Amino acid sequence: VRNSASCSIDINVEDNTPPVLVGVPANETVECDAIPAVPNVTATDNCDTTLSVNYSETSNTVADGVGTIVRQWTVTDNDTNITTETQTITVEDNTPP
Repeated sequence: VRNSASCSIDINVEDNTPPVLVGVPANETVECDAIPAVPNVTATDNCDTTLSVNYSETSNTVADGVGTIVRQWTVTDNDTNITTETQTITVEDNTPP
């Protein structure tokens, strides 16, 4: 008599690691005539190689050369892990006319 056996193993692969934004600038204070351009922010991920970074200016209260600008970058990988980072730019006018 010949005995045979078989077994199977199910392996579930999960991606619980959110992507990482690269190049988001730190918060800063600038003169009204020196507001920095929006940088090109990219992203990396442990599983997803094709990522799209979304940018929005969520707030801009600059009036008469003073106020704040809030910039936000968001990236979502294929497993819906989300990373969001913001930069707040404080705009001042310290130069006399």
